[in-house]
Formats: sequence, C-alpha cells, structure tokens
Amino acid sequence: MSESWKQWEGQIVDARFLLRRYLGGSEHSSVFLTERGIPQQKVAIKFIQLDAPDAELQLFRWKHAATLSHPHLLRVFESGRCHLGDFDLLYVVMEYAEENLSQFLPQRPLTPAEARDVITPALQALAFLHGEGCAVEQRQLAIGKLSIQESQQRHAAKYLRPQKPLQTAGYAACSYRALAH
Repeated sequence: MSESWKQWEGQIVDARFLLRRYLGGSEHSSVFLTERGIPQQKVAIKFIQLDAPDAELQLFRWKHAATLSHPHLLRVFESGRCHLGDFDLLYVVMEYAEENLSQFLPQRPLTPAEARDVITPALQALAFLHGEGCAVEQRQLAIGKLSIQESQQRHAAKYLRPQKPLQTAGYAACSYRALAH
C-alpha cells in the first residue's frame, strides 16, 4: 500500500484535516502534514491500517498518550477512525517536527557537545515515561525518532509498554506516543 498513500494528498479526513503534504510512510502506515485549531497550527497526522482485533487497544493507547505532557515529547492531540479510498484506517494527530536527527546526521557527525545536547533531553523524556509506568522497548529506539523542533530536541517514542498493565474497558493497555516521522 506504500505507493498508494501519496495519492491521498488533498483529501479531507473527518471533515477537518486537509492532507496537505505526504511526509513519508511504509506499507502499513503513512504520515501527512495537516493543520488544526484556531489559529491554524501545523500538525502531523499518521494513519495505520485498521487491524480489527487490535484497533480498540491502539486507540486507547493513543488517547492515553494524549494525557502525557513533557517538554521533550511530541504531543498527541487526538485520534480516531476514518475511511480513505477503500481502506478503513486509524489515525492520530500529533505535534509536527520539521526534521529528525536521521536527516541531519548524513551531513556530518555530531560534536561531543551536540551529542550531549541531544542525549540529555532524550534521557529526560525516557525517565519521565519510566516514572509514568511505561517502558520503551529498546528495539524501537532509533535516530529517526529524535525530532528537532524549535531548536529543542524532542523524543517521539513510538512503542511503549507499561511496567504494570493498566486495565480499562477490559483491555490491558499501555502508554503510547505516536511517531512524527
């Protein structure tokens, strides 16, 4: 499905989100630039293919992620379901980051001071998530998940799992922060 995502540029989702520009994706997910709020604010909207057995759990995770607030984590604003083309999808609307560290590093390596400036906020974000009862799966940490926004590094932790499962509406759930890129 990765080739067909781009064709949705210009479509409107939930009668609110104009898909302005395709930012990237994979076979199972895509991210677009859109806007929300008054005044209009650039945000990212990520779509994933609806996997019926896990859909409610995924939506719960995103809703829980929207309750977390930390200066070094991208904010999640809202999530829901939609239909685009012939596909039923889940979506999450989140803070937009202009670039991530994986876009910067091919140009040159970080100096030791820059590395400290990147790692320190990322570690603070991870400590916050740990304090909230979440654990980040190590295999999901990657350079592309460190976003640079307004000269401040923000960590977009995609896969989080709780140290202690939360029980809500019969689902064991965990905090989940959506990925901007």
